[in-house]
Amino acid sequence: MFQIEGLTEEPKQRYKLPIENSGIEADLTLYWRDTQNSWYFDLSYDDFSVREMRLCFMPNILLQFANRIPFGLLVETKTYQDPMTINTFIDGTTTLYILNQTEVQELEAEYG
Repeated sequence: MFQIEGLTEEPKQRYKLPIENSGIEADLTLYWRDTQNSWYFDLSYDDFSVREMRLCFMPNILLQFANRIPFGLLVETKTYQDPMTINTFIDGTTTLYILNQTEVQELEAEYG
């Protein structure tokens, strides 16, 4: 598990994520929507991409794509609720982690 560091309260943020054993980085864009009080994200990796997914408290928010990508994204919150403030990353309420393929498989076995 690799923690994504450097997240801020900026309403639009872009990050390059190192993907273990792939030699390819994923592109992650986080953006805040005031009208929804929610964070959303776009993600691109190789020939795979998702757009406008809501950032939710989940062990692997990318689980539905486990057969297409060799990693996952863990959204951990201290409140056990979805991230609902623009400063959730800087106040320590929400932390994001990249999961490797083994961790994704272990979570899938545990949670189904």
